[in-house]
Amino acid sequence: MSSVLDSLIATLPNGSIQEIRIGAFWTAVVIEAASQRRCGLASTLRGFDDHHFGGGPAVREAGQLLERDAANLAQLVQSESLMEAAIGMATINALLPVQEEWWLELNAEEVIAKHGEGKQVALIGHFPFISRLQERVGTLWVLEQDPRGDDL
Repeated sequence: MSSVLDSLIATLPNGSIQEIRIGAFWTAVVIEAASQRRCGLASTLRGFDDHHFGGGPAVREAGQLLERDAANLAQLVQSESLMEAAIGMATINALLPVQEEWWLELNAEEVIAKHGEGKQVALIGHFPFISRLQERVGTLWVLEQDPRGDDL
């Protein structure tokens, strides 16, 4: 997998890190690249306390990450620390090219309900609209890392 990530990172523009915010659910990295201020998001993965460096900090060099350039910070996506990997992924997302012509304003619940009417639907993640969606599609399977109710 690292060769895929290395190839992706090699295609991205570089930039300077402006902010890094780590929250309970989302990690955000704000960069300045190609005369634009961009923000990338990634999930803040739960369970990082169990998976960081032998009781050391979950993010090595915390407090010094703003000194790195974006290409260097993006390399953290390959870290064994889930927190560092989230920072790396958010950086990659901030550096990805913006293609506004591909943007659509859609409601995910409505799209899934329309295309899933009378069909078998598998959804990755337990979203707030699950109970309403179950009434509108044939069969609904919810694949969730932290299952609730009938989630798998």
